[in-house]
Amino acid sequence: MPGGIKEFEEDLIEEKNFHGDFDNVKSLEEAYQKALDHGYDFTMEELQNSEVLDTILECASGGVRDNSNDRNKANFVK
Repeated sequence: MPGGIKEFEEDLIEEKNFHGDFDNVKSLEEAYQKALDHGYDFTMEELQNSEVLDTILECASGGVRDNSNDRNKANFVK
């Protein structure tokens, strides 16, 4: 059930089908809009200042976390 930023992050981690909705996001704005479309309620600022950004990057990279994501994070947040 949708909620705030914490619920969004939990759903990304726990629900494989939901995780797939974020596999091809190319920008933070796109990820934010997808979250709103799914009924979540939080601000762009909350998204930018949360750990959920790392989870979105993992989704976009196919679920593989490596050190290059830290470098890519700067490009993703533009």
